[in-house]
Amino acid sequence: MDLYHTWFYQSVLNTSWFVKTIVVVTVTLNITSPIILWFIFRGRTVFGKGGIVSDMFTGMGALYQRSRGKSPQKNRGRSSAKTGSKRG
Repeated sequence: MDLYHTWFYQSVLNTSWFVKTIVVVTVTLNITSPIILWFIFRGRTVFGKGGIVSDMFTGMGALYQRSRGKSPQKNRGRSSAKTGSKRG
């Protein structure tokens, strides 16, 4: 059987759109695979509590508070002032 003379090779495999699709998929996987592996090895999720997207919105909220003249609360429920206890 001669592969190069079959209808499948001439009409599908040897077309420009098929070759361009293979090239685009290969380049996309080569660019995104390190990013995907980085997320997997870090153990963080992209969405959800503690994820990248929620961290982005948390940071934006802090920027919004700063622009309105308020200081963002980093230590909620904890007092940053010293209690005044004396040592010694």
